Amino acid sequence: MPQEILREIVPPKVILVKCVAGCGLLLFGLLLGFLFIPRHLPQQRLLDRGPVEFVEGRIVTAEKTGAKENEIPIWKYGFIYQPPGHAGQKGTAYAAGGSWSVGSVVKILHLPDDPRIAAPVGARLDESPAWTVVVLVFPLLGLYCIVHTLSDLRWKKRLLSEGLIGKAVVDSVEKSRFHSEGQDEYVLRMTRVEDGTRIQKRIRTNAEIHVATAKLKSGEPLTLLYCRDKPQRFLIVESWGADAGAALPMEPFSAEQPMSSAAAAVRPVGGDETSSFLEMPLPRRIPKGIRSKVTRSYQMPIAFGFMGLLVALASAWAFFPFHLARQWRLDAGPSKVVPGRILSVEDSRTEILSVRVKEHHFSYRPEGGGEKQGIAYTTGGNWQVGTPLQVRYLIAHPELAVPEGARLGETSTVWALVLIFPLGMGVFFFGLVFLRMRDLEILRFGVLSTARITSVEKMSVGVHDQHRIYLVRSDDGATMVKRSHEEHEIAFAKWKQDAGEPVRILHRPHKLKRFLLPEIWN
Repeated sequence: MPQEILREIVPPKVILVKCVAGCGLLLFGLLLGFLFIPRHLPQQRLLDRGPVEFVEGRIVTAEKTGAKENEIPIWKYGFIYQPPGHAGQKGTAYAAGGSWSVGSVVKILHLPDDPRIAAPVGARLDESPAWTVVVLVFPLLGLYCIVHTLSDLRWKKRLLSEGLIGKAVVDSVEKSRFHSEGQDEYVLRMTRVEDGTRIQKRIRTNAEIHVATAKLKSGEPLTLLYCRDKPQRFLIVESWGADAGAALPMEPFSAEQPMSSAAAAVRPVGGDETSSFLEMPLPRRIPKGIRSKVTRSYQMPIAFGFMGLLVALASAWAFFPFHLARQWRLDAGPSKVVPGRILSVEDSRTEILSVRVKEHHFSYRPEGGGEKQGIAYTTGGNWQVGTPLQVRYLIAHPELAVPEGARLGETSTVWALVLIFPLGMGVFFFGLVFLRMRDLEILRFGVLSTARITSVEKMSVGVHDQHRIYLVRSDDGATMVKRSHEEHEIAFAKWKQDAGEPVRILHRPHKLKRFLLPEIWN
Protein backbone atom coordinates (compact mmCIF):
# COMPACT_ATOMS: atom_id res chain seq x y z
CA MET A 1 0.00 0.00 0.00
CA PRO A 2 1.56 3.36 -1.04
CA GLN A 3 1.99 5.27 2.17
CA GLU A 4 1.97 8.63 0.39
CA ILE A 5 -1.54 7.94 -0.96
CA LEU A 6 -2.75 6.84 2.47
CA ARG A 7 -1.30 9.99 4.01
CA GLU A 8 -3.13 12.10 1.43
CA ILE A 9 -6.48 10.33 1.89
CA VAL A 10 -6.22 10.24 5.67
CA PRO A 11 -3.73 12.91 6.79
CA PRO A 12 -1.88 11.75 9.91
CA LYS A 13 -2.49 15.14 11.51
CA VAL A 14 -6.25 14.70 11.13
CA ILE A 15 -6.17 11.21 12.66
CA LEU A 16 -3.92 12.45 15.47
CA VAL A 17 -6.13 15.46 16.23
CA LYS A 18 -9.32 13.38 16.26
CA CYS A 19 -7.82 10.63 18.43
CA VAL A 20 -6.26 13.14 20.81
CA ALA A 21 -9.57 15.00 21.04
CA GLY A 22 -11.43 11.75 21.66
CA CYS A 23 -8.92 10.58 24.26
CA GLY A 24 -9.00 13.99 25.91
CA LEU A 25 -12.79 13.94 26.07
CA LEU A 26 -12.74 10.35 27.34
CA LEU A 27 -10.17 11.09 30.05
CA PHE A 28 -11.89 14.34 30.96
CA GLY A 29 -15.20 12.50 31.28
CA LEU A 30 -13.65 9.71 33.33
CA LEU A 31 -12.03 12.29 35.61
CA LEU A 32 -15.35 14.10 36.03
CA GLY A 33 -17.02 10.78 36.72
CA PHE A 34 -14.40 9.85 39.31
CA LEU A 35 -14.76 13.22 41.03
CA PHE A 36 -18.48 13.84 40.83
CA ILE A 37 -20.44 10.62 40.20
CA PRO A 38 -22.49 9.87 43.35
CA ARG A 39 -21.28 6.35 44.16
CA HIS A 40 -23.90 5.78 46.85
CA LEU A 41 -26.87 6.82 44.74
CA PRO A 42 -28.67 3.44 45.03
CA GLN A 43 -28.36 3.50 48.84
CA GLN A 44 -29.53 7.13 48.90
CA ARG A 45 -32.64 6.21 46.91
CA LEU A 46 -33.40 3.43 49.39
CA LEU A 47 -33.16 5.91 52.26
CA ASP A 48 -35.35 8.42 50.45
CA ARG A 49 -38.03 5.86 49.63
CA GLY A 50 -38.11 4.25 53.10
CA PRO A 51 -39.28 2.75 55.33
CA VAL A 52 -36.63 4.01 57.75
CA GLU A 53 -36.09 4.08 61.49
CA PHE A 54 -34.73 6.93 63.60
CA VAL A 55 -32.12 6.87 66.35
CA GLU A 56 -30.05 9.51 68.07
CA GLY A 57 -26.46 9.94 66.98
CA ARG A 58 -23.53 12.27 67.45
CA ILE A 59 -21.26 14.19 65.08
CA VAL A 60 -17.61 13.17 65.63
CA THR A 61 -15.93 15.03 62.74
CA ALA A 62 -16.89 18.10 60.70
CA GLU A 63 -14.79 19.14 57.72
CA LYS A 64 -15.48 21.76 55.06
CA THR A 65 -14.99 20.41 51.52
CA GLY A 66 -14.03 22.44 48.47
CA ALA A 67 -17.41 21.83 46.78
CA LYS A 68 -20.36 24.21 46.74
CA GLU A 69 -24.05 23.81 45.96
CA ASN A 70 -25.86 27.01 44.96
CA GLU A 71 -22.87 28.94 46.39
CA ILE A 72 -23.32 27.18 49.76
CA PRO A 73 -20.25 25.20 50.97
CA ILE A 74 -20.61 21.44 51.36
CA TRP A 75 -19.52 19.95 54.69
CA LYS A 76 -18.38 16.39 55.34
CA TYR A 77 -19.55 14.87 58.64
CA GLY A 78 -18.48 11.73 60.44
CA PHE A 79 -21.12 10.42 62.84
CA ILE A 80 -21.76 7.51 65.17
CA TYR A 81 -25.03 5.86 66.22
CA GLN A 82 -26.35 2.59 67.64
CA PRO A 83 -29.46 1.03 66.04
CA PRO A 84 -31.67 -1.00 68.45
CA GLY A 85 -30.46 -4.59 68.66
CA HIS A 86 -27.23 -3.90 66.74
CA ALA A 87 -23.67 -2.92 67.52
CA GLY A 88 -22.56 0.69 67.31
CA GLN A 89 -22.10 2.02 63.79
CA LYS A 90 -20.23 4.90 62.22
CA GLY A 91 -20.75 6.60 58.90
CA THR A 92 -20.03 9.59 56.68
CA ALA A 93 -22.53 12.04 55.21
CA TYR A 94 -22.56 15.41 53.47
CA ALA A 95 -24.74 18.49 53.87
CA ALA A 96 -24.75 22.08 52.68
CA GLY A 97 -24.39 24.92 55.13
CA GLY A 98 -22.29 23.57 58.00
CA SER A 99 -25.07 23.67 60.60
CA TRP A 100 -23.49 20.99 62.84
CA SER A 101 -20.28 20.93 64.85
CA VAL A 102 -18.31 18.19 66.57
CA GLY A 103 -20.37 16.81 69.45
CA SER A 104 -23.76 17.88 68.04
CA VAL A 105 -26.56 15.42 68.74
CA VAL A 106 -28.47 14.61 65.54
CA LYS A 107 -31.29 12.37 64.40
CA ILE A 108 -30.04 9.47 62.27
CA LEU A 109 -32.31 7.68 59.83
CA HIS A 110 -31.30 4.16 58.75
CA LEU A 111 -32.76 1.18 56.93
CA PRO A 112 -34.32 -1.41 59.29
CA ASP A 113 -32.90 -4.30 57.24
CA ASP A 114 -29.42 -2.81 56.83
CA PRO A 115 -28.54 -0.33 59.62
CA ARG A 116 -25.20 0.41 57.92
CA ILE A 117 -27.06 2.52 55.34
CA ALA A 118 -27.73 5.66 57.35
CA ALA A 119 -27.40 9.44 57.33
CA PRO A 120 -28.31 12.33 59.62
CA VAL A 121 -31.64 13.97 58.86
CA GLY A 122 -30.91 16.73 56.33
CA ALA A 123 -27.71 15.14 54.98
CA ARG A 124 -26.94 12.81 52.07
CA LEU A 125 -24.50 9.97 51.46
CA ASP A 126 -22.56 11.61 48.59
CA GLU A 127 -20.82 14.92 48.21
CA SER A 128 -22.37 15.42 44.74
CA PRO A 129 -26.12 15.63 44.07
CA ALA A 130 -27.87 12.95 42.03
CA TRP A 131 -28.08 14.95 38.79
CA THR A 132 -24.29 14.81 38.32
CA VAL A 133 -24.69 11.39 36.65
CA VAL A 134 -25.02 13.36 33.39
CA VAL A 135 -21.21 13.68 33.29
CA LEU A 136 -21.23 10.15 31.83
CA VAL A 137 -22.11 11.77 28.49
CA PHE A 138 -18.53 13.05 28.10
CA PRO A 139 -16.67 9.70 28.20
CA LEU A 140 -19.31 8.18 25.90
CA LEU A 141 -18.76 10.96 23.34
CA GLY A 142 -14.99 10.58 23.59
CA LEU A 143 -15.21 6.83 23.08
CA TYR A 144 -17.46 7.30 20.04
CA CYS A 145 -14.98 9.80 18.52
CA ILE A 146 -12.08 7.35 18.89
CA VAL A 147 -13.98 4.33 17.55
CA HIS A 148 -15.39 6.30 14.59
CA THR A 149 -11.96 7.68 13.63
CA LEU A 150 -10.19 4.30 13.81
CA SER A 151 -13.04 2.60 11.93
CA ASP A 152 -12.81 5.20 9.16
CA LEU A 153 -9.05 4.65 8.92
CA ARG A 154 -9.50 0.87 8.85
CA TRP A 155 -11.94 0.74 5.94
CA LYS A 156 -9.91 3.23 3.90
CA LYS A 157 -6.83 1.04 4.37
CA ARG A 158 -8.89 -1.93 3.26
CA LEU A 159 -10.01 -0.04 0.14
CA LEU A 160 -6.41 0.73 -0.81
CA SER A 161 -5.28 -2.89 -0.34
CA GLU A 162 -8.34 -4.83 -1.57
CA GLY A 163 -10.52 -2.33 -3.46
CA LEU A 164 -11.73 -2.70 -7.06
CA ILE A 165 -11.48 -0.04 -9.76
CA GLY A 166 -14.71 1.13 -11.38
CA LYS A 167 -16.27 4.05 -13.25
CA ALA A 168 -19.27 6.17 -12.31
CA VAL A 169 -21.10 9.07 -13.96
CA VAL A 170 -21.89 12.09 -11.78
CA ASP A 171 -25.64 12.74 -11.59
CA SER A 172 -25.66 15.68 -9.17
CA VAL A 173 -23.62 17.60 -6.62
CA GLU A 174 -25.89 19.18 -4.01
CA LYS A 175 -24.94 21.37 -1.08
CA SER A 176 -26.32 19.79 2.10
CA ARG A 177 -27.67 21.54 5.18
CA PHE A 178 -24.81 20.32 7.35
CA HIS A 179 -21.30 21.52 8.05
CA SER A 180 -18.44 19.24 9.03
CA GLU A 181 -15.16 20.34 10.54
CA GLY A 182 -15.90 23.96 9.63
CA GLN A 183 -16.50 23.21 5.91
CA ASP A 184 -19.61 23.00 3.76
CA GLU A 185 -20.74 19.48 3.01
CA TYR A 186 -21.98 18.32 -0.42
CA VAL A 187 -23.92 15.23 -1.46
CA LEU A 188 -22.44 13.57 -4.54
CA ARG A 189 -24.79 11.21 -6.43
CA MET A 190 -23.46 8.92 -9.15
CA THR A 191 -24.42 5.96 -11.32
CA ARG A 192 -21.89 3.17 -11.77
CA VAL A 193 -21.13 2.46 -15.43
CA GLU A 194 -20.58 -1.29 -14.91
CA ASP A 195 -23.98 -2.26 -13.49
CA GLY A 196 -26.07 0.91 -13.18
CA THR A 197 -25.94 0.96 -9.39
CA ARG A 198 -26.84 4.36 -7.95
CA ILE A 199 -24.46 5.41 -5.17
CA GLN A 200 -23.85 8.57 -3.18
CA LYS A 201 -21.18 10.06 -0.96
CA ARG A 202 -20.98 13.06 1.32
CA ILE A 203 -17.92 15.07 0.36
CA ARG A 204 -16.36 18.04 2.11
CA THR A 205 -12.74 18.37 0.90
CA ASN A 206 -11.94 20.97 -1.75
CA ALA A 207 -10.31 18.34 -3.97
CA GLU A 208 -13.37 16.06 -4.01
CA ILE A 209 -15.81 18.95 -4.62
CA HIS A 210 -13.65 20.39 -7.38
CA VAL A 211 -13.27 17.05 -9.20
CA ALA A 212 -16.96 16.13 -8.83
CA THR A 213 -18.28 19.47 -10.15
CA ALA A 214 -15.80 19.42 -13.03
CA LYS A 215 -16.87 15.89 -14.03
CA LEU A 216 -20.55 16.86 -13.79
CA LYS A 217 -20.04 19.72 -16.24
CA SER A 218 -17.94 17.67 -18.67
CA GLY A 219 -20.04 14.50 -18.47
CA GLU A 220 -16.92 12.37 -18.06
CA PRO A 221 -17.05 9.43 -15.59
CA LEU A 222 -15.18 9.38 -12.31
CA THR A 223 -12.74 6.62 -11.37
CA LEU A 224 -13.68 4.95 -8.09
CA LEU A 225 -12.00 2.53 -5.73
CA TYR A 226 -14.73 0.53 -3.97
CA CYS A 227 -15.29 -2.51 -1.76
CA ARG A 228 -16.53 -5.68 -3.42
CA ASP A 229 -18.99 -6.48 -0.62
CA LYS A 230 -19.88 -2.86 0.22
CA PRO A 231 -19.98 -0.84 -3.02
CA GLN A 232 -21.41 2.14 -1.13
CA ARG A 233 -17.95 2.59 0.38
CA PHE A 234 -15.62 4.09 -2.17
CA LEU A 235 -12.90 6.65 -2.79
CA ILE A 236 -12.59 9.09 -5.70
CA VAL A 237 -9.26 8.37 -7.35
CA GLU A 238 -9.05 11.67 -9.26
CA SER A 239 -9.16 13.63 -6.00
CA TRP A 240 -5.74 12.29 -5.01
CA GLY A 241 -3.27 15.03 -5.82
CA ALA A 242 -5.98 17.35 -7.21
CA ASP A 243 -5.47 21.05 -6.71
CA ALA A 244 -7.21 21.52 -3.38
CA GLY A 245 -6.91 25.28 -3.63
CA ALA A 246 -8.73 25.63 -6.94
CA ALA A 247 -11.65 28.01 -7.12
CA LEU A 248 -14.85 26.07 -6.54
CA PRO A 249 -18.29 26.71 -8.03
CA MET A 250 -20.41 27.09 -4.93
CA GLU A 251 -23.85 27.00 -6.57
CA PRO A 252 -25.76 23.76 -5.76
CA PHE A 253 -26.49 21.24 -8.51
CA SER A 254 -29.95 19.84 -7.81
CA ALA A 255 -31.28 16.42 -8.72
CA GLU A 256 -34.01 18.10 -10.79
CA GLN A 257 -31.48 19.29 -13.40
CA PRO A 258 -31.17 17.10 -16.53
CA MET A 259 -28.54 14.39 -16.34
CA SER A 260 -25.67 14.29 -18.74
CA SER A 261 -26.05 12.00 -21.73
CA ALA A 262 -23.65 9.49 -20.20
CA ALA A 263 -25.70 9.31 -16.99
CA ALA A 264 -28.99 9.07 -18.84
CA ALA A 265 -27.72 6.06 -20.78
CA VAL A 266 -27.25 4.14 -17.55
CA ARG A 267 -30.28 2.76 -15.73
CA PRO A 268 -30.30 1.09 -12.33
CA VAL A 269 -30.85 -2.63 -12.56
CA GLY A 270 -30.97 -5.29 -9.91
CA GLY A 271 -27.58 -6.65 -8.90
CA ASP A 272 -26.85 -10.37 -8.83
CA GLU A 273 -27.13 -10.50 -5.03
CA THR A 274 -30.48 -8.68 -5.03
CA SER A 275 -31.94 -10.80 -7.84
CA SER A 276 -30.81 -14.04 -6.19
CA PHE A 277 -32.25 -12.90 -2.87
CA LEU A 278 -35.65 -12.01 -4.34
CA GLU A 279 -35.89 -15.42 -6.03
CA MET A 280 -35.37 -17.32 -2.75
CA PRO A 281 -38.29 -19.38 -1.37
CA LEU A 282 -40.07 -17.99 1.69
CA PRO A 283 -38.94 -17.38 4.36
CA ARG A 284 -35.79 -15.93 2.80
CA ARG A 285 -32.39 -16.00 4.44
CA ILE A 286 -31.18 -12.39 4.48
CA PRO A 287 -27.59 -11.92 3.24
CA LYS A 288 -25.42 -9.70 5.37
CA GLY A 289 -24.95 -7.16 2.55
CA ILE A 290 -28.68 -6.64 1.95
CA ARG A 291 -29.43 -6.57 5.68
CA SER A 292 -26.83 -3.81 6.07
CA LYS A 293 -28.23 -1.76 3.18
CA VAL A 294 -31.81 -1.95 4.42
CA THR A 295 -31.09 -1.28 8.11
CA ARG A 296 -28.12 1.12 7.97
CA SER A 297 -30.39 4.18 8.15
CA TYR A 298 -31.54 2.96 11.59
CA GLN A 299 -28.07 2.50 13.13
CA MET A 300 -27.25 6.07 14.23
CA PRO A 301 -30.81 7.00 15.29
CA ILE A 302 -31.10 3.81 17.36
CA ALA A 303 -27.71 4.49 19.01
CA PHE A 304 -28.77 8.08 19.72
CA GLY A 305 -32.13 6.91 21.07
CA PHE A 306 -30.46 4.35 23.34
CA MET A 307 -28.05 6.92 24.82
CA GLY A 308 -30.87 9.44 25.21
CA LEU A 309 -33.03 6.83 26.92
CA LEU A 310 -30.27 6.04 29.42
CA VAL A 311 -29.77 9.72 30.26
CA ALA A 312 -33.54 10.27 30.56
CA LEU A 313 -33.93 7.23 32.84
CA ALA A 314 -31.07 8.43 35.05
CA SER A 315 -32.67 11.89 35.30
CA ALA A 316 -36.09 10.43 36.09
CA TRP A 317 -34.60 8.13 38.72
CA ALA A 318 -32.82 11.08 40.35
CA PHE A 319 -35.73 13.54 40.38
CA PHE A 320 -38.99 11.58 40.22
CA PRO A 321 -41.16 12.00 43.36
CA PHE A 322 -41.29 8.37 44.47
CA HIS A 323 -43.39 9.38 47.49
CA LEU A 324 -46.47 10.01 45.33
CA ALA A 325 -48.00 6.55 45.87
CA ARG A 326 -47.70 6.88 49.67
CA GLN A 327 -48.98 10.48 49.52
CA TRP A 328 -52.03 9.46 47.50
CA ARG A 329 -52.66 6.53 49.82
CA LEU A 330 -52.61 8.86 52.82
CA ASP A 331 -54.87 11.40 51.08
CA ALA A 332 -57.36 8.66 50.17
CA GLY A 333 -57.62 7.59 53.86
CA PRO A 334 -59.24 6.68 56.09
CA SER A 335 -57.02 8.87 58.26
CA LYS A 336 -57.06 10.72 61.57
CA VAL A 337 -55.54 13.98 62.78
CA VAL A 338 -53.64 14.18 66.06
CA PRO A 339 -51.41 16.84 67.65
CA GLY A 340 -47.71 16.75 66.85
CA ARG A 341 -44.52 18.75 67.29
CA ILE A 342 -41.57 19.82 65.11
CA LEU A 343 -38.29 18.30 66.32
CA SER A 344 -35.86 19.80 63.78
CA VAL A 345 -35.84 21.92 60.63
CA GLU A 346 -33.15 21.65 57.94
CA ASP A 347 -32.62 23.14 54.50
CA SER A 348 -32.79 20.40 51.85
CA ARG A 349 -30.70 20.37 48.68
CA THR A 350 -33.70 21.24 46.46
CA GLU A 351 -35.16 24.55 45.36
CA ILE A 352 -38.54 25.07 43.69
CA LEU A 353 -39.00 28.42 41.92
CA SER A 354 -35.94 29.71 43.80
CA VAL A 355 -37.53 28.84 47.18
CA ARG A 356 -35.57 26.43 49.37
CA VAL A 357 -37.38 23.22 50.34
CA LYS A 358 -37.40 22.65 54.12
CA GLU A 359 -37.00 19.22 55.70
CA HIS A 360 -38.96 18.79 58.95
CA HIS A 361 -38.46 16.06 61.50
CA PHE A 362 -41.64 15.73 63.57
CA SER A 363 -43.19 13.55 66.26
CA TYR A 364 -46.79 12.49 66.95
CA ARG A 365 -48.73 9.90 68.95
CA PRO A 366 -51.42 7.88 67.12
CA GLU A 367 -54.52 6.94 69.13
CA GLY A 368 -53.83 3.86 71.23
CA GLY A 369 -50.13 3.74 70.31
CA GLY A 370 -46.72 5.04 71.29
CA GLU A 371 -44.91 8.09 70.03
CA LYS A 372 -43.73 7.95 66.41
CA GLN A 373 -41.46 10.14 64.33
CA GLY A 374 -41.41 11.04 60.66
CA ILE A 375 -40.01 13.36 57.99
CA ALA A 376 -41.99 15.80 55.86
CA TYR A 377 -41.16 18.61 53.46
CA THR A 378 -42.48 22.07 52.65
CA THR A 379 -41.46 24.64 50.06
CA GLY A 380 -40.40 27.49 52.29
CA GLY A 381 -42.46 27.65 55.48
CA ASN A 382 -42.14 29.22 58.94
CA TRP A 383 -42.14 26.20 61.24
CA GLN A 384 -39.53 26.23 63.98
CA VAL A 385 -38.28 23.60 66.43
CA GLY A 386 -41.02 22.97 68.99
CA THR A 387 -43.84 24.37 66.83
CA PRO A 388 -47.10 22.49 67.61
CA LEU A 389 -49.06 21.30 64.60
CA GLN A 390 -51.66 18.83 63.38
CA VAL A 391 -50.44 15.52 61.96
CA ARG A 392 -52.57 13.35 59.69
CA TYR A 393 -51.82 9.61 59.73
CA LEU A 394 -53.28 6.56 58.00
CA ILE A 395 -55.36 4.49 60.40
CA ALA A 396 -54.32 1.16 58.86
CA HIS A 397 -50.62 2.16 58.93
CA PRO A 398 -49.96 4.79 61.61
CA GLU A 399 -46.32 5.14 60.54
CA LEU A 400 -47.55 6.79 57.30
CA ALA A 401 -48.10 10.37 58.45
CA VAL A 402 -47.48 13.97 57.47
CA PRO A 403 -48.21 17.36 59.10
CA GLU A 404 -51.09 19.32 57.62
CA GLY A 405 -49.69 21.62 54.91
CA ALA A 406 -46.61 19.45 54.27
CA ARG A 407 -45.82 16.54 51.95
CA LEU A 408 -43.94 13.25 52.21
CA GLY A 409 -41.37 13.90 49.49
CA GLU A 410 -38.71 16.49 48.80
CA THR A 411 -40.08 17.24 45.33
CA SER A 412 -43.64 18.24 44.53
CA THR A 413 -46.12 16.37 42.36
CA VAL A 414 -45.23 18.42 39.29
CA TRP A 415 -41.82 16.73 39.21
CA ALA A 416 -43.62 13.63 37.95
CA LEU A 417 -43.42 15.36 34.57
CA VAL A 418 -39.79 14.18 34.32
CA LEU A 419 -41.31 10.91 33.11
CA ILE A 420 -42.06 12.68 29.84
CA PHE A 421 -38.40 12.44 28.85
CA PRO A 422 -37.88 8.67 29.29
CA LEU A 423 -41.33 8.02 27.83
CA GLY A 424 -40.55 10.16 24.78
CA MET A 425 -37.09 8.65 24.30
CA GLY A 426 -38.57 5.18 24.87
CA VAL A 427 -41.16 5.72 22.14
CA PHE A 428 -38.42 7.02 19.83
CA PHE A 429 -36.00 4.15 20.56
CA PHE A 430 -38.46 1.25 20.55
CA GLY A 431 -40.31 2.74 17.58
CA LEU A 432 -37.10 2.61 15.55
CA VAL A 433 -36.42 -0.94 16.75
CA PHE A 434 -39.95 -1.92 15.66
CA LEU A 435 -39.52 -0.32 12.22
CA ARG A 436 -36.22 -2.15 11.76
CA MET A 437 -37.83 -5.46 12.71
CA ARG A 438 -40.72 -4.69 10.31
CA ASP A 439 -38.30 -4.16 7.40
CA LEU A 440 -36.51 -7.42 8.22
CA GLU A 441 -39.88 -9.18 8.29
CA ILE A 442 -40.66 -7.82 4.81
CA LEU A 443 -37.28 -9.12 3.60
CA ARG A 444 -38.08 -12.62 4.89
CA PHE A 445 -41.74 -12.94 3.94
CA GLY A 446 -42.44 -10.17 1.38
CA VAL A 447 -43.78 -10.80 -2.12
CA LEU A 448 -42.57 -8.99 -5.23
CA SER A 449 -44.84 -6.69 -7.27
CA THR A 450 -44.49 -3.77 -9.66
CA ALA A 451 -45.90 -0.26 -9.36
CA ARG A 452 -45.68 3.14 -11.03
CA ILE A 453 -44.71 6.28 -9.14
CA THR A 454 -47.37 8.92 -9.66
CA SER A 455 -45.91 11.76 -7.57
CA VAL A 456 -43.20 12.69 -5.08
CA GLU A 457 -44.34 15.48 -2.77
CA LYS A 458 -42.42 17.27 -0.05
CA MET A 459 -44.30 17.32 3.25
CA SER A 460 -45.09 20.75 4.67
CA VAL A 461 -44.54 19.46 8.22
CA GLY A 462 -41.78 16.96 8.87
CA VAL A 463 -38.14 16.41 9.68
CA HIS A 464 -35.13 16.06 7.39
CA ASP A 465 -37.09 17.26 4.33
CA GLN A 466 -39.43 14.29 4.46
CA HIS A 467 -41.27 13.40 1.25
CA ARG A 468 -44.30 11.29 0.35
CA ILE A 469 -43.86 8.88 -2.55
CA TYR A 470 -47.18 7.89 -4.15
CA LEU A 471 -47.36 4.63 -6.12
CA VAL A 472 -50.07 2.67 -7.94
CA ARG A 473 -49.72 -1.12 -8.10
CA SER A 474 -49.77 -2.53 -11.61
CA ASP A 475 -51.80 -5.68 -10.84
CA ASP A 476 -54.78 -4.23 -8.92
CA GLY A 477 -54.43 -0.43 -9.11
CA ALA A 478 -54.12 -0.08 -5.33
CA THR A 479 -52.61 3.21 -4.16
CA MET A 480 -49.58 3.00 -1.87
CA VAL A 481 -47.75 5.75 -0.02
CA LYS A 482 -44.21 5.69 1.37
CA ARG A 483 -42.66 8.36 3.56
CA SER A 484 -38.95 8.89 3.17
CA HIS A 485 -36.23 11.37 4.06
CA GLU A 486 -33.43 9.33 2.44
CA GLU A 487 -31.95 11.51 -0.29
CA HIS A 488 -31.00 8.63 -2.59
CA GLU A 489 -34.48 7.08 -2.28
CA ILE A 490 -36.20 10.39 -3.06
CA ALA A 491 -33.90 11.04 -6.03
CA PHE A 492 -34.52 7.50 -7.34
CA ALA A 493 -38.31 7.96 -7.07
CA LYS A 494 -38.19 11.29 -8.93
CA TRP A 495 -36.03 9.76 -11.65
CA LYS A 496 -38.42 6.82 -12.10
CA GLN A 497 -41.40 9.16 -12.18
CA ASP A 498 -39.82 11.35 -14.88
CA ALA A 499 -38.81 8.29 -16.91
CA GLY A 500 -42.28 6.74 -16.57
CA GLU A 501 -40.77 3.38 -15.74
CA PRO A 502 -42.27 0.92 -13.22
CA VAL A 503 -40.49 0.06 -10.01
CA ARG A 504 -40.35 -3.21 -8.12
CA ILE A 505 -41.75 -3.28 -4.60
CA LEU A 506 -41.38 -5.89 -1.86
CA HIS A 507 -44.34 -6.05 0.54
CA ARG A 508 -46.37 -8.27 2.84
CA PRO A 509 -49.48 -9.59 1.00
CA HIS A 510 -51.91 -8.47 3.70
CA LYS A 511 -50.17 -5.18 4.57
CA LEU A 512 -49.86 -3.12 1.41
CA LYS A 513 -48.85 0.03 3.31
CA ARG A 514 -45.55 -1.56 4.28
CA PHE A 515 -43.12 -2.08 1.43
CA LEU A 516 -39.50 -1.66 0.32
CA LEU A 517 -37.90 -0.62 -2.98
CA PRO A 518 -35.32 -3.32 -3.82
CA GLU A 519 -33.77 -1.35 -6.71
CA ILE A 520 -32.20 1.20 -4.36
CA TRP A 521 -30.16 -1.50 -2.60
CA ASN A 522 -27.65 -1.60 -5.45
